[in-house]
Amino acid sequence: MSQRFSFILLLGCFGALLINHVVIDWKGYEFRKAQESLDYILNEQLADLQSWTQDENVNPLFRKRTLCFGRLSEWSDNRPFTSTLSQDSIQIVSNDQGIFLIQKLLVDDCMFVSSHQLLEQYDISNQYLKSRLSTFLYEGIEGLNVSTSGEFDSISFDVRGMPSEIIDSLVTIIILFVLLMQYWRYSSISTQTYIFGSLIMVVLRLLTLYFDAFQEIFRNDLFDPVQYTSSFVNPTLGDLLFNSILLNVLIFRGATIIQELYKSKSSVIAVCAFNTILSGLVLHVAWTIISHSQLSLDVGQSIRFDLLRSIAYLSIISSVIAYFYFTYLALCIIRKSRLVLQVIIGSLFAAALMALLDTLSITFSFIHISILLLSIRNNWGTSFKEFTYANLLFILSVSLGVSAVLSFCIYKYEEGAVLDSKKKFANYLLLKRDVLGEYYLNQTITKLSSDENLALVASERSRSALEEQIL
Repeated sequence: MSQRFSFILLLGCFGALLINHVVIDWKGYEFRKAQESLDYILNEQLADLQSWTQDENVNPLFRKRTLCFGRLSEWSDNRPFTSTLSQDSIQIVSNDQGIFLIQKLLVDDCMFVSSHQLLEQYDISNQYLKSRLSTFLYEGIEGLNVSTSGEFDSISFDVRGMPSEIIDSLVTIIILFVLLMQYWRYSSISTQTYIFGSLIMVVLRLLTLYFDAFQEIFRNDLFDPVQYTSSFVNPTLGDLLFNSILLNVLIFRGATIIQELYKSKSSVIAVCAFNTILSGLVLHVAWTIISHSQLSLDVGQSIRFDLLRSIAYLSIISSVIAYFYFTYLALCIIRKSRLVLQVIIGSLFAAALMALLDTLSITFSFIHISILLLSIRNNWGTSFKEFTYANLLFILSVSLGVSAVLSFCIYKYEEGAVLDSKKKFANYLLLKRDVLGEYYLNQTITKLSSDENLALVASERSRSALEEQIL
């Protein structure tokens, strides 16, 4: 991508943001949309009511009643119906159930009434019972209520009037990809350029997450939080894959700069500590996919590879590539600096910090440190410009370590699932003791045992004794 074309794209993006946030009157636009939706409901309700008077097909979203000579003669369904005795052709009624729009038609001696619930609300609201607007109303309406002015009730509402999130999301994605291309071209010029460019990439990525850009633009299962969600950074499976690819871009473009850090002791220790933290990324990616989605990574259960499962494996492979290449870079600067002891201490310190956040990371941290020691001791992974057994052993050791960690993740998750099922079965089978119920039961048994009449009935001579008393 040429610089001129990139400049034109960025200029167009900033122009679109200016138009979206300054030029367009979104509040006026949404107010007109809200008025149009109300007019649409009135017209649809009237047309449906006229069809009801002629016994034609009607819309089930409207609740209808027929009153002839003051008595109910016909109704469309059994839902609660709200109306008043007013003779107005159009009414607005507000009660505990919500706000209702009512229209009436008088034909001969019969009155045909239609009611539509504009706002549905509940006395007790929770995540399942939330106040919601009619599907016919414009979704940008806020604060819908009934205002009394003079003889007639009217609907008052407000609109959000916010700029278009789709435009913001699309502009943010375009800026991210344009600057990503420029970052790939110029980031390795100097250390300052690499650091500054990397910070810009991270900030732009956070902006796309803040605007939910990928979810707004790509509305499919790949960017659906229902399929997978972990955190703000990885809200969907597609975001997880993109983050893994972006991490690879940052590492590959900084390879030449990282290899020159061997001259500074603190930089070497910092790089190796980050490498240990990066080893936990592979574990984190695998564990979140297993525990925060319905996807299974165990090929023993299923060998089908649909889109989501393939993307999950690609995310893991991408994170493994980032870990593998950064480990190779860390080995290069360790050999040049000869700070093996300091590096191991720094790696152990990073592993201890990770263990405080997640105990599962201890396993991979020690595997990672073992790979480092074996590679340094046997000169594995010195250079990949030529194929040697030493390089093959380095690749094999990393692959075995990653495979062991992924297997451990699947095992721990399956073990936890089995343990949860056993706990649920035990709670169902062995109910907790009801101490108060046992006390009342004991008191009842004591009183019943001291009752003479019941004792007489329970004895063997109860029948003859009762017969004597009766006769």
